[in-house]
Amino acid sequence: MSMRLCYCGGDDMVLPENSTMAYDTMMAYGAANLTKVNLHPSYNHGQCWLPAHSNVRAWFDTFRTDCNNIDTGLDIPIGNGYKMTISSNPICDVLQISNFGFQTPDLEIYNVYGQKVHPPAGRAGSTQFPLPIAVGKTQLTINLSDKPNGIYFLSIKTENLSIYQKFIISR
Repeated sequence: MSMRLCYCGGDDMVLPENSTMAYDTMMAYGAANLTKVNLHPSYNHGQCWLPAHSNVRAWFDTFRTDCNNIDTGLDIPIGNGYKMTISSNPICDVLQISNFGFQTPDLEIYNVYGQKVHPPAGRAGSTQFPLPIAVGKTQLTINLSDKPNGIYFLSIKTENLSIYQKFIISR
C-alpha cells in the first residue's frame, strides 16, 4: 500500500499546501509509493479530521503484527550454560516460559502497583509445579487473558535462583 498524504482543500488550519509541498519534495528525492489525496475540495478543518484520521489508521494498520506470532522473547541465563526463555514480550493473552533447568520454580506475577495477580486470589502461596521441569523439554503456558493491558513483573524463584522480569500485556 502506498503512503497517502491526505488533505482537504478548504482546511484553513492545516493548509493543503503542507501536503502538496511535502509530496513534491519527497518525490524530488525519489520517494516511491507515494500519493497525495484531496479528500474533499471544500471540507474545513473540522470536517476533514475524520476522513484524514481514517486514512492514517488504515495505513498504519497495514503494519500491524499479531503479537502471538512474533518471537520477541527474553533469554535469561540460569547457570551451567542454561537459559530460560520467556516468549513473547509483549504478550497478547498467553505468557510462555520454558527451560527452567532441573529445578521446580515458584512463580508469581505482580502488576505495576505491586499487587500479586497470579496465582489468583484464594490460592495459597505461589504456583508450585508438581514435577521438575527439564531443560528444553517442557514449556509452561499461563493464560492472562483476564488481565488488562499494562506492565507486569514475573517473579521466579528456585533453590538457587531468583529472577524478576518485566513483561507487557498489549492487545
